[in-house]
Amino acid sequence: MESLDQQIQACLEGDIDAFAAVVDAHESDVRAVIASMCPDTGLVPALIQEVFLIAFRKLDSYQPGTNFRAWIKAIARNVAQNERRRWYRRQDMQLKYQAEAQAEHQVAENIDQFVESLPEETLESLRECVGGLQGKTRALVDGYY
Repeated sequence: MESLDQQIQACLEGDIDAFAAVVDAHESDVRAVIASMCPDTGLVPALIQEVFLIAFRKLDSYQPGTNFRAWIKAIARNVAQNERRRWYRRQDMQLKYQAEAQAEHQVAENIDQFVESLPEETLESLRECVGGLQGKTRALVDGYY
């Protein structure tokens, strides 16, 4: 059996199959890091694959004789942290837009009542303002309302 450094050297020399042994030897370590940090367990397999793709691309930056396990786990932590940030940003955006959609729905429910309560001269002034718009601005206002 070849040593890890020999397998990595074989990969660097073009033997892509040698990387399969590296993956087999370290997949459980990478899985543990990703699964412990990723808020969405459904993403774990894709993130593991991403870690090994990054490792393969950066294999020439690994220093033979050093701790490969620590090196690949550092890549896994970075990938997991990036995904974690993306996930929380998506959650924040969903909450933000959900609140805005609820507010718009409430306004839409009450808009007819509000318009009916406005004095006729106010409505006429609004019609004149909208009538004075031109081009894209007019199209935007007409399309929205």
